Amino acid sequence: MHARFAAVHVARRRLAIRRNIVLSLALLAAGACADTEPSAPSGPLGFVATAPIVAFIGVTVVPMDSERVLPDQIVVIDNGRITTIGSSGQVDVPAGATRIDGRGRFLTPGLADMHVHLGDADIEAYVSAGITTVRNMWGVPGMLEFAAQSRGPLSTADDGTRASPAVYSASPGIDGSPPTWAYTREISNPADAEALVAEMASEGWSFLKLYNRLSPEVYDALADAAALHGIRFLGHVPWAVTLEHALDRGHASIEHLTGYDRALGSPVLPPLSWTLADAGGAAALAERTALAGTWNCPTLVVTNAIGRRVLTPAEFEQSLATRRAMVRALRDAGAPLLVGTDGGIDIVRAGHAIHDELAEFVAAGLTPFEALRAATSDAARFLDQEGEFGMIVTGSRADLLLLDANPLADIGNARRIAGVMIRGRWHARP
Repeated sequence: MHARFAAVHVARRRLAIRRNIVLSLALLAAGACADTEPSAPSGPLGFVATAPIVAFIGVTVVPMDSERVLPDQIVVIDNGRITTIGSSGQVDVPAGATRIDGRGRFLTPGLADMHVHLGDADIEAYVSAGITTVRNMWGVPGMLEFAAQSRGPLSTADDGTRASPAVYSASPGIDGSPPTWAYTREISNPADAEALVAEMASEGWSFLKLYNRLSPEVYDALADAAALHGIRFLGHVPWAVTLEHALDRGHASIEHLTGYDRALGSPVLPPLSWTLADAGGAAALAERTALAGTWNCPTLVVTNAIGRRVLTPAEFEQSLATRRAMVRALRDAGAPLLVGTDGGIDIVRAGHAIHDELAEFVAAGLTPFEALRAATSDAARFLDQEGEFGMIVTGSRADLLLLDANPLADIGNARRIAGVMIRGRWHARP
């Protein structure tokens, strides 16, 4: 199914993985290929053939439209869409429907990992972790076609082998010279920005991915061209661009909190930068972020993985506390957040790292509901897909997660996965 990405994935992983949060290639050579193993759900998921109509019986629904649960519900799915939600005593299960026992269990929307580098080898891991939507953050050949397929309807004859999260993809990265990733589109002359953005928009990418080495003049030219062609730009705040300027120019989502460390007074790059940043300025920056309407995808888990290997224990604890304070300030100011892991670059384990990121959000001061919202309904809101996924409402895509315990009581319960539904196709643990 995913063979078209295999060669791309292998080639990409053989390249030097250098990001603004990685201090040197020696870090990877020393073995920074995975963080400490997360507590993954036990046992593999297996596809379970069902009738075209499926009904969850007696389940407690966590709709994610507000902080509430709906006990003893029947949820009916017909050909990949939710058609009925109601109390067990008030809903008739259609004849011939496959019944899934939901008693004592909790039905939530599937999770969205909003920062991944999607590769063939990782797709099964995303599904197994309950991730039904991903935002791919670096366009590669074949990705647009696969993304369209991943969001399309499945036939009733499908045998489960097409299970994949729905993919929304940013463009190939746009950067100055020298590039640090394959398929980078280099630009150094502001006069070239309009043609480059026009090309990206016509190809059909959902967003423009900006990277570290862009000059301020090129950044502004790209922002102007993006507005002209009606496409949002996101990614890193380039090293030569201030956070405040990026907020003023309409940077749609900032990845890894890039720029906030500099705005908080740090003179060096991450991860050491967060040990020197002054968290006392976090509230003012968060207020400005909220006013600008800019989203943040902090990817705390990947910065943790790197920091543990290059910082002293005291430095790591200071870095972690400052980054958590920044996330908490963003929440307090009402600046929207997204859950992402940077899975796919061999630093954290693709898929299950999302549960560590959710735990980080809670450790930063968010409630379990707020953390889960950032990985469900707010992800849909950012992608302009409200009603398509992210909430359990009639008409939405049947991307669902069946849990053995309530995630609103303890975010760790989001790991306790009994089954995952992808576009109406059921995958369950034995």
